[in-house]
Amino acid sequence: MQKTNSTKTPEQAAHIVALVRQLVSAIHGSTNEEGAPNSQAKQVRLALKILSSRISSRKQSYADEQVIVERLKRSLAKGNRIRDAVKLVELVNALKKLSDNQTLRNILFLLEEMSYHEQELSLIKQQMSVNQQLSEFSLDSSLSNSNKNSKTSIPLVDDGQMDSNLAATTENEINANSTGENSKPNSTVREDAFQEYIEKENEAYEISEAILVREAIYAIQGIEGKYVKYDEQNDEYAVAAQVGVPQPVRELIRRICKMGWLYKYLKQRLQQMQSNPSYGAVCRSFCGAIENELDEYYEMLAEIEAQAGMTNYENIENAGLLTAKDRNDLTLRKLFVWCQAPLEKLRWLSVLTEAAYNKKGGELLSTIHEFSLHGDKNIRTLVGSVLRRASVPLFDAIRKWVLDGELDDPYEEFFIASCQGITAEDIWEKKYYIRQSMVPSFLAMESHLIASILLAGKTVVFLRKCCSDGSWLTEKLRDSSSRSLEYNQVDSLRSFVQDACEASSNRLKFLLFEKFHLKGHCVALRNLILLGQGDFVQNLLDSLASYLNEPATDLYRNNLLGTLDASLRSSSAAVSIANSLHAEDSVLDSFTNEVLDRMDVRLLHPSSGAQGWDIFSLDYRFDVPLTNIFTKDVMEMYRKISRFLWFLKRSNYLLCTTWNMHFLSFSEEHKYTKLEMKPTTGTIYNKIHFVRMKMMHFVENFQYYVMFEVLEISWNELLNKLQKARDMNELIQAQRLFISRILEKLMLKEKFRSQYQRIRQLLDLTVRYHSFMRTWAMYKSTKHFDFSTQMEKRDEDLASKLAEIETQYDSIFEEFLQDLQTIEKDEIRALLFRLNFNGYYSNKTSNQTAKDSSISS
Repeated sequence: MQKTNSTKTPEQAAHIVALVRQLVSAIHGSTNEEGAPNSQAKQVRLALKILSSRISSRKQSYADEQVIVERLKRSLAKGNRIRDAVKLVELVNALKKLSDNQTLRNILFLLEEMSYHEQELSLIKQQMSVNQQLSEFSLDSSLSNSNKNSKTSIPLVDDGQMDSNLAATTENEINANSTGENSKPNSTVREDAFQEYIEKENEAYEISEAILVREAIYAIQGIEGKYVKYDEQNDEYAVAAQVGVPQPVRELIRRICKMGWLYKYLKQRLQQMQSNPSYGAVCRSFCGAIENELDEYYEMLAEIEAQAGMTNYENIENAGLLTAKDRNDLTLRKLFVWCQAPLEKLRWLSVLTEAAYNKKGGELLSTIHEFSLHGDKNIRTLVGSVLRRASVPLFDAIRKWVLDGELDDPYEEFFIASCQGITAEDIWEKKYYIRQSMVPSFLAMESHLIASILLAGKTVVFLRKCCSDGSWLTEKLRDSSSRSLEYNQVDSLRSFVQDACEASSNRLKFLLFEKFHLKGHCVALRNLILLGQGDFVQNLLDSLASYLNEPATDLYRNNLLGTLDASLRSSSAAVSIANSLHAEDSVLDSFTNEVLDRMDVRLLHPSSGAQGWDIFSLDYRFDVPLTNIFTKDVMEMYRKISRFLWFLKRSNYLLCTTWNMHFLSFSEEHKYTKLEMKPTTGTIYNKIHFVRMKMMHFVENFQYYVMFEVLEISWNELLNKLQKARDMNELIQAQRLFISRILEKLMLKEKFRSQYQRIRQLLDLTVRYHSFMRTWAMYKSTKHFDFSTQMEKRDEDLASKLAEIETQYDSIFEEFLQDLQTIEKDEIRALLFRLNFNGYYSNKTSNQTAKDSSISS
């Protein structure tokens, strides 16, 4: 109470008494109970004592009117007097308009003190009732109890006497307080009031527990209250420092409010992630999963608010007024216990959110999936629930890709990616690929499943864009496509992808073989490019020989194309290729014309002094979709093999024409000389024939090796693989394996570089031998021979050139045989046996080695 320096007039004292009586009546209300007027008189007398006292309560110094009102309302609510509490609120609101804050605070404090003394009076009455019951059993005990009651009872006076006495007492005490503080009556009053205050202080906090509970409930929702606020320095919710609350209670509230900090962090982080569209659909779905988990948190908050009595009132100031019979009292300790499970869940949701921050797509799902390995079953369940919802966009993208071949991924979060600017010719191998960083860890171990997903979508895209077909989706697959695909259901996903992949691959394989005649084109490559059709090759050699003997710069592609077309039509090549299809006549005729149109001639860049043989090469053109099987690198390997076989056929052809020149020159010389040749002439002819047979031995045996040991066996393997192929990848792999094995068996790969060089040298020597025979035939075609010394010298020069060719050939051939011995392959060993079946060259090498050893010794 503030000190007053002036004495109060009788009118002022009477006015104070009237106000006090009115407030006491408002607290007690209208009641007909016995002794109620005496009780009110007692409370008025006590209030006037306190008003006249100079003691200032410690609690009053910092407690505001709101705190006192809350304590009064709680006291009335415990007495089941809710209407009186509402009326009290209305009176307080009216007083706020008529007086200042300090006066209102003093009045409210007075009412609180009177309420406390009323409770004491009620306890005394209860004790007296108990004593009277005990007196029925014992007279001595009754007398003893009545003495005690007489000592502790409070004397009551009637209303008229009380009013006059109160007015006089109030005036006297107020005037006495203004003149002196140390008088004995005032000291006694102060001691009594202080004792009562101490007892009240020991019973309650400055702020009621109900208010603290309400403030804590606000805080765990991330809302600052009047007393529990967010401390930015410590980054936590806590009771304000100026509020008088014991330290243990502060610590308890701080622990409860950890939920508020976690909730606030979650909401801020989720808002950041959802506001950035570049995080993608998976991130948004993850945020939705976290918010869905927070729904249980909201339900818990609603239940707590109901327990705290914060939901069944209209005015927020009436909070906490539910009667004890309508609710169970919610204390801070109960709230702390209830918050443990939600607190743990919020903590893990915060951990998941922090781990997922700045991640997207499959990378985000992989990060969250790592927490599913936790040993706590509850944590695994929580993570599984979040992943189940967060992975919905992923499985929707898989379904859309597998069934429709559509890739809608603007934020690059799906593990299937595409390259821009890829034409239809390379769409299968270069358009789509797996983005490894976005493969979820729970699917990464299923590498075959990831490949199947990629294959299924690629097949659908290939059917639509390259084959102009979109009717592959069967009824069975339409029915199975309605199956739900969820996290932790890998078996269901695998079954769905396998069904879709099998259906689309079967459709694609059917179109490739029936509509685009894949097998027929493979036969065309074997018979035409790999020179497997004998009559076509021979006809082509005969037709092109005159052109190819010319310098490379004199060749014209148009002339060669006309000759090629004539050779194809004059042979049975196109017909035999078409018959391999086993189709109707109309289809066969159409495919025959197609093969003729696809055959082409390719001329390499000529070097100086090159002939037409050196730059000529056969080619075969493909269109979409077959360009994705016979890719550029595959066709380049076909052309490489074709040029090599063309050189081999050329050597065989030249050796055959050499035999004709040999026979004709021998006949001409025998005719004109009438068998009067010199003895050396027959020896030269034998030598020519012997060298040619050596070369024919190599060329023919190597041709046999190529046609039967290499091409025929590899071709049968290719047909088997094409028949058993289940998808496009296996078709491509079969074709690549076929051409790769041919390259290896023909020693055209880089690791057989030495053997290949020996083969080319041997084939070049056959060409050189043919050139030598053309020179020999030109000399022998002269009809008038001059058997002079000059003619004999010319023959000796030709004989020495022939001997030089033979020596080089034998040397290179022996080196070639030695190189073949280093290759550990059955086919090469078979070739080695055919080239040296009688051990002639090995014996020759052994004899030469022994001869060299004897000479050196």
